[in-house]
Amino acid sequence: MIGEPVPHDLTRTTRRLAELRRAGAASDGIDERAILDAVPTADELEKALRSADRAVVAPGPDGSPRGYGLVWSWTETDGTWLHLLDVWAAPGASRSTDERDLFVHLEEDVRRRVGRGDRAATLGANSRSREVERRALLRDLGFADAFAVVEMEASREVASAATLPDGVGVRTARPDDAARIADLTARVWTGRDHFVAPSVDDVRGWLARADLDLYLLAEHGPDLVGLASATLWPHVAEIDDVQVHPDWQRRGTATALLVDLAQRVGARTSAPLRLRTAAEDPAGARSLYERLGFRVVETHHRLRKRL
Repeated sequence: MIGEPVPHDLTRTTRRLAELRRAGAASDGIDERAILDAVPTADELEKALRSADRAVVAPGPDGSPRGYGLVWSWTETDGTWLHLLDVWAAPGASRSTDERDLFVHLEEDVRRRVGRGDRAATLGANSRSREVERRALLRDLGFADAFAVVEMEASREVASAATLPDGVGVRTARPDDAARIADLTARVWTGRDHFVAPSVDDVRGWLARADLDLYLLAEHGPDLVGLASATLWPHVAEIDDVQVHPDWQRRGTATALLVDLAQRVGARTSAPLRLRTAAEDPAGARSLYERLGFRVVETHHRLRKRL
């Protein structure tokens, strides 16, 4: 039946699911450069099934796995108690039915677990623009569009005319910068929806895993006024964070950081650059990236349903 608990032979199960994901990548329209909704490896999928708040597997008629469902739960900075439903089923005649059954099963499970507490829970689910049937299914299940994220790509060469504001210098990050970076992130994102402020420990973890030669900080005297960081993957270089203190926005800081970062990335790889940002462009980030030569390659819709 749909929604069986994760089996004991998890490694074997995830290998099979990973094979199905790879085989279905073309029909799913996923390219090798994707940084959002990329095809997971068997190890990545096994880790997800082990670490998710809830995980179930959908078996086929012969008992072999043909899909899975995960629930990830967290509380956003504005108090929203979100339960993200991550569902995938192998392409084929039964795919729509399998995915519907998985979504329904996971929603029922979340409803049982949250009960009648004093916190209002919200379900989340994701869909790319080309997944027309997925979005139609989610809307039929009561989900509505909440916001969208665009994935953008540029060649490794971006616009090169960039000057830092007077008195601002750039250096690479150090592990002991974690507290300052956490403070900057909280300040930059204050008041925005769908956000979880990172703790200092979160940032320490990011810095421990990061390539610090590609993690740039912009400072004015003792003040941290901006940052930009990138990660190198086999087929793409990802700009994974760009932030500028509100008092220093629209003064060229972000442009200068991005140009510097792109040059550093270009010295190490010929892969294209990708990044993700809010489609609605609330702070002008998307417009900046477009001026630097980035173009949208995919739109990722984030849907929600209040329980």
